[in-house]
Amino acid sequence: MKKILIVDDDVVIVRLVESFLLSKGFNVISESDGLSAMTTIKKENPDLIILDVILPEINGYDICYVLRFEDKFEHVPIILISERDKEIDEEIFEKTDIEYLQKPINTEILLEKIKHLLKIN
Repeated sequence: MKKILIVDDDVVIVRLVESFLLSKGFNVISESDGLSAMTTIKKENPDLIILDVILPEINGYDICYVLRFEDKFEHVPIILISERDKEIDEEIFEKTDIEYLQKPINTEILLEKIKHLLKIN
């Protein structure tokens, strides 16, 4: 069972995505800020991370950069989520294998991205 970490300070989004992914058979953990997310990533070793751009403590971009420079986590797939396109730094997608999904989250598109990144049929 693949483990997915959801990081968002909006509890409604976390619960929506969490319940959807649980119904699809994934093991789901969640955090509401960047600092807790970094601790959980190192402790839980998730197979995939769904990460909001704007977070308390450490933002989503900084988490991405840290993970991409740590050997243990450089290949962990990340889906960045954001409410506004203007929050998105296109350069990050050109230099990494990070995906993007705009809020409100379309769960079917999210599931397609997850299956693609985790190589699930």
